Amino acid sequence: MSRNKPLFEVKPFTEDEYLDSVVASVVKAEAEMAEGKYHTQEEVLQELGIT
Repeated sequence: MSRNKPLFEVKPFTEDEYLDSVVASVVKAEAEMAEGKYHTQEEVLQELGIT
């Protein structure tokens, strides 16, 4: 939480979510990071209006 606003939510997997899809998302995110497609913490906080 930041200033009493949630930054993210942790939820259990639903029945139709499989570990494979989570792993695929992580692999995709890692590839995008390697290509320079990411946002800094400062950019995210600014977008959320927290800074």
